[in-house]
Amino acid sequence: MKFLHTADLHLGRYIYEKSLIDDQKYVLDGLLAILADKSFDALVIAGDVYDRMAPGPDAVSLFDSFLGALKRERPDIAVLIIPGNHDSPARLGFGSSLFSALGLHFVTDVENAATPVMVKDTAFFMLPFVPAAGVQTATEVLEAARLAAIANGARRCVLGAHLFGMGGQGSDSERIFIGTAEKVDVNLFARFDYVALGHLHRYQKAGENAWYAGSPLAYSFDEAGGVNAEPAQKYFLQVELEGGRPPVVMPLPIEPLHAMRRLSGDFEYFYNKKDALLQKAENDYLELQLTGDNLVTQPANLLAPYYPHILTITQTAALRMLNEAQRKNSLLIRNAEEVEDIGYDFAAFLDDVYGGRDEDNGAAFAEKERLFNEIRKEIEAEDAAQ
Repeated sequence: MKFLHTADLHLGRYIYEKSLIDDQKYVLDGLLAILADKSFDALVIAGDVYDRMAPGPDAVSLFDSFLGALKRERPDIAVLIIPGNHDSPARLGFGSSLFSALGLHFVTDVENAATPVMVKDTAFFMLPFVPAAGVQTATEVLEAARLAAIANGARRCVLGAHLFGMGGQGSDSERIFIGTAEKVDVNLFARFDYVALGHLHRYQKAGENAWYAGSPLAYSFDEAGGVNAEPAQKYFLQVELEGGRPPVVMPLPIEPLHAMRRLSGDFEYFYNKKDALLQKAENDYLELQLTGDNLVTQPANLLAPYYPHILTITQTAALRMLNEAQRKNSLLIRNAEEVEDIGYDFAAFLDDVYGGRDEDNGAAFAEKERLFNEIRKEIEAEDAAQ
């Protein structure tokens, strides 16, 4: 048995208001090229087909075109799909009773998780996204169904599921649950020959027999790799099962239309493009971290001719310097009434001496101002009496 495992397509995704539909089409075209190899018996998509429960027409059209092209090229291949937490089970499962006759199996109801889809001599069980408590409940039912499938002649059993496995490494682009209430012990499924997981966007092994394929594209810059480093590699997983041996899992590298990079340097570094790294980055989606102390006005417009796919620019150091300068200037720029207010001058004096008012010195500030105002009132009263 040889099949391909992927997940978290998130069709229709936007990043910084940029549609990724062309990037997703490019990746799916690459997947079609891989699956043209007739040695693949099945394709498992472990949830989050779409990015929203009500996907846009472009996302639905793209997935429809992909499935149609796949079935025209490989009418014999089995396709097994479950909803993730971003999907609407009802929308994703529309027409599933008709499509199953064509080898397109949308398992969108958890009650059907214990009914296997037989592909040759392998039983595929598909568990849609459910809260962790529901997974715990399903475990015993799935184990009983696995034993029944083996008794009925299945040589191997595969489970597809969309969940957050304990110990898994998350990223900014998927929903990360607080605490451990929504995390699942993947060892609950240790008796399956292979567990094809979705939900976490990084490729990783989650248990002795369980893997996350990860998303086929980076959907946040923390997935892009280190600052000024090569983009992180994404994969489809080729899985082979034979006899009672452990699964043979081969990551198949994905070539994106636009890679995602985080780059750091001052404005002149990017503008002059002196580094070979910057020349390679021309076609990439970029997060630029400007490190200079001087704030650059509209840097995206200035750099766009060189880097047409900039998504975001940060100027943390420059903004910090600007805020500090504005704070100091606010002590100097006052209206005529404020200039005559000696209390304002005393407050400015305290700011300069102590570097500003904060939680640690706030009480001391208030006490010094109180004493100063008492002395000032006494002086003003004496002046008035004379």
